[in-house]
Amino acid sequence: MGGRKRCGTGHAWCEPCGASRVVRAAFLVFCIRELAVEALQWPHLAPWQRLEWAAALRYDAVPVKELPPWWLAPRNLTRRDIGVDLVSLDGERAVQCKCCNGTVQTKDVTHFVCVAQNVFRASEIVLATSETSRLTSDAAAIIESAGVRHDVLPSSVIDELLSSSAAALPPPQRDCLAAAPLRPCQRDCIRACRAGARIVEMACGTGKTLVMRRLADNASGRVLVSVPSLALLWQHRATFPEFCPVGTGYNTKIAWDAPGYISVTDSVHLLEDIHFSDIFVDEAHHPLPPVFPKGDNTYRSRFRDAQGMHRPLLWNGPGDR
Repeated sequence: MGGRKRCGTGHAWCEPCGASRVVRAAFLVFCIRELAVEALQWPHLAPWQRLEWAAALRYDAVPVKELPPWWLAPRNLTRRDIGVDLVSLDGERAVQCKCCNGTVQTKDVTHFVCVAQNVFRASEIVLATSETSRLTSDAAAIIESAGVRHDVLPSSVIDELLSSSAAALPPPQRDCLAAAPLRPCQRDCIRACRAGARIVEMACGTGKTLVMRRLADNASGRVLVSVPSLALLWQHRATFPEFCPVGTGYNTKIAWDAPGYISVTDSVHLLEDIHFSDIFVDEAHHPLPPVFPKGDNTYRSRFRDAQGMHRPLLWNGPGDR
C-alpha cells in the first residue's frame, strides 16, 4: 500500500517514509540558510539576532524557536527557551549565542552546558559570543572542563559568512511543489474540506502544504496562510510564490494589493482590515492571537505524530474539538 493505511473510520492517511524524512530535513536546513542570509541583510536587526542567524550559517544549525513539531515531538521538547539557542537536525550539535556589552554571567553558561548535555544530549557543544562579550574565569573553566567549543564571531566574520553563504545559494525555484501530483490521502483531505471539514490533522511529511495550495487555488477571493515561525513562512513561500510575506523583516514592505499573504502569527494583526475568502492556519495547535483577520472559510491544520496516530482526523466545525 506504499505507506497508506486505513482506520476504522474510513479516513486515509499517508505515513512519511524514510526518504521523505531525509528530504524534509534537507529542505528545512536549506530554508533556514536562505532565511539567515536574508535576515542578516535586514537594516534594523538587533545584534543578538545577527549573532544567532550567523551561528545558523556557521554551524548548520536551526534556531530552536524555528524547529518544527516533527523534530520536537519525538524528543518531548517545545520551542520554549530553555537555554539552548540552536541545534543541528541530527541532534549532535547544540549552540548558545551570547551578545552583550560586558561579562556573560557564569550561571548562564553553567545552565547552557547542563541543558546541552542532559536535555539535548549533544556530542558537540558550542558557545558563540560577540566580540563585545567576555567570559568570567569560572565560566571559562566550566566550558574547558566540559569540552565546550568557544567561538568569538566578530562583525567581520559575520560579514564573511553572509557573503560566502549568499554566493553558495542556488537560484530559487519557487513553484515545484505546487505542480506536484496529489497522493491518495491528500485527495481524501481535499474532498473532505470541500464537503465541509475545517480541521485537518496529518502527520508531518504527508503533504499538508500541497493540500493548502490546491484549496487556495479554488478560493473565491484573497487568501491568508498563517504560520507560527519565520522558518515556516520561508518554506511556504516556495509553494505560494505570489503571496506577500508578513513578519519580522517584511512588515514595512506589505503589498496591500497582493492576492494572498503568508503571515507569521505575531504579525497577522497587521492584516485585520482585510476580509479573506479562505484562511489556512498551519500548526493550529498553537493559540491564535486576540486580533486575527476574518474569513469566509478557516481551515486549521494540526500536527499529528505518525508514531502514535493512524490517520488524519477531519472534523466539520470549530466546536468539534
